[in-house]
Amino acid sequence: MRLIEDSHQLPRLKVSGLHVNLGGHPIIRNVSLTLKPGDVIALKGVNGSGKSTLLKAIAGIVSYHKGSITVGKVPIASQRLSIGYVPQHVLVNSPMSATASEVVATGLLGSGHLFFPRNKAQQIQQALHMVGLAHRIKDPIHTFSGGQQQRVLIARALIRTPAFLLLDEPLSGSDQQFKKEFAVLLSTLAQQKVAVLIALHEESALSDLITHTIFLHEGEVAATSVCEKGLL
Repeated sequence: MRLIEDSHQLPRLKVSGLHVNLGGHPIIRNVSLTLKPGDVIALKGVNGSGKSTLLKAIAGIVSYHKGSITVGKVPIASQRLSIGYVPQHVLVNSPMSATASEVVATGLLGSGHLFFPRNKAQQIQQALHMVGLAHRIKDPIHTFSGGQQQRVLIARALIRTPAFLLLDEPLSGSDQQFKKEFAVLLSTLAQQKVAVLIALHEESALSDLITHTIFLHEGEVAATSVCEKGLL
């Protein structure tokens, strides 16, 4: 499953002077960053530093009141399909939960798309194959381990072949096996020139893949660094 047909034509995602208020309180303050093809940018900071809110603002889940987000020179509002977003993992315990196929299929809806494409089954199969779970396509999601559920959520984000992938603490609570498998997946995406912005508490499992690190403190960019080991 090749996500980017012509990576040389892929524009950058640019966040400029972003401010986000929630409940009347400033959460994100004057944040700027650029995601270009093949970047794997780690977003770090203590709990409450604004990492999740920043990802949600870029994904269009929360509103920002000042600044801009563009893909190329086009406002992000008209480019939502180019973004895949994976929230912090929430374990699904309900015995009535959907199958892996049904969860992944929901990634094809939204942003004005009310019906599934004709090749839905093939797209679902390919997305689950990317995360190593194609053999469990018909299994109920509640029968999956926490790490496997996280992979299903990643497949849901990948099914629309995004140019930009936003990941909120995908390694939280995962075992070493999942971390290794996730590193392989992330390497594949970077090689295909997908741009990744990933919120992390610790990056040791991904240290060879990170190209840049952005440190947030109380909603502001406190520091940035370029990682020589990353896939530049």
